[in-house]
Amino acid sequence: MAEAKTGLQTGLLRVCAWLTLASLLTGGVSSFALSGQTAAFDGHMMLAAHVAGLLGAALLVGLSLSLPHLRWSPQTLRLLCVTFGGAQLANWFISTLKSFVFVHGIAPGGSTANTIVYVALTITVVIPALIGAALWTFGFKRS
Repeated sequence: MAEAKTGLQTGLLRVCAWLTLASLLTGGVSSFALSGQTAAFDGHMMLAAHVAGLLGAALLVGLSLSLPHLRWSPQTLRLLCVTFGGAQLANWFISTLKSFVFVHGIAPGGSTANTIVYVALTITVVIPALIGAALWTFGFKRS
C-alpha cells in the first residue's frame, strides 16, 4: 500500500511539474496580447489560464502530500489522483484554448463556441474536480 501511494505521489508531482511549466509559458504568451502586440487571442483569458494552472499545480502538491493520510484503497486513490489531476490539466488547457475563440464559457448560450466551452468545462473540470475534492475531503483517516 505504501508503494502504491509513493507511486501516485510521484505521478502527481510529475503532472504538477508539467502543469507549472505550461502555466508559466502561458503567462509569458499572455503578455503579447496584453501589451497590444497581437489580437490573435484574449490576453486576459490567457492570463486567467496561467493563474488557474499555477493554482491547480499547488492543489496537486497538497493532494500529493496528503495521500499517506487518506484511508482509501489503492484503486480509489488512483481514481482520486486521475480525476483531480485530470481536472487541473483540463482547466488549464480549455482555459488556454478559449482565449483563442474569445468566449468565457461560464454559462451556456450566447454562441455555439461559448456553449461548447461551457459543456467542456463542466464535463472535464467542474464535475471531476468536485468528485476529487469530495474524495479528498472525506478520505482522511480518523485520528
